[in-house]
Amino acid sequence: MRRASLLVVVGFALACGGEPANGRDAADVTSDSCGSGLDCPQPDPGSEEGDLTLPGDAASLVSRGVHCELTWTTPGDANQRDSGPGLGADMDLHFLHPLATGSDVDGDGQPDGWFDPTHDLFWANMHPTWETSDPAACGPSLDLDDTDGSGPENTNVEPFRNGGVYRVGVHYWDEHGFGPSRPRVKCHMGGTLVIDSDLEALGRSMHPGDLWEVATFKWPQGIAAVVLNTDGTLKITPNYSNPNYPLGSVKPTL
Repeated sequence: MRRASLLVVVGFALACGGEPANGRDAADVTSDSCGSGLDCPQPDPGSEEGDLTLPGDAASLVSRGVHCELTWTTPGDANQRDSGPGLGADMDLHFLHPLATGSDVDGDGQPDGWFDPTHDLFWANMHPTWETSDPAACGPSLDLDDTDGSGPENTNVEPFRNGGVYRVGVHYWDEHGFGPSRPRVKCHMGGTLVIDSDLEALGRSMHPGDLWEVATFKWPQGIAAVVLNTDGTLKITPNYSNPNYPLGSVKPTL
């Protein structure tokens, strides 16, 4: 079984909004620390996707939500900290509800779900109500759409009330002339960092239009999984253009 590299962190508690409550950085504890005295996610040898079974009470962990962060580097962008229209590469974080449906762009015979206007948490649907009907509750959210380079973009889904498989992915919307980018996705489940997949560390890049399906989160099992093709490669679909949000179109002002 092959899987993307993981960085595991213990000791977090997510406040509403997905920020680590105790202020520790994700780099404080690495996968090299996993061993005696630490509860670390363990790979499930029977999984095709590289499942990670969470330690302790999985239902309790999942009920405290999932926080995912997208950052990226673009070698062709000499100043990734400047801001303004077209001054950096535009990558987007997506988080799918189990009911997400839509076109089968990747050709696997199943509706993809990406860009579902209701059940995809992304730049055109930043505050859906599919986990709660109470607008005052801490429902799913995307904090911002960074259109000019490097991120971070953060999704927060807290808590999971519906059973099924949730998915997280990255779409390269527009290079703005800067070329390939290398995204990194980190996801905490219930405060434990269970996914850290870094294309730069893996020697990979994404090109404009690519869609990378990064990971799944299974509820109520409480399992996080890195998504891989059957041959063990990352699941990246090139030239992914949804009919409702075609490549090359200008994002609407929301």
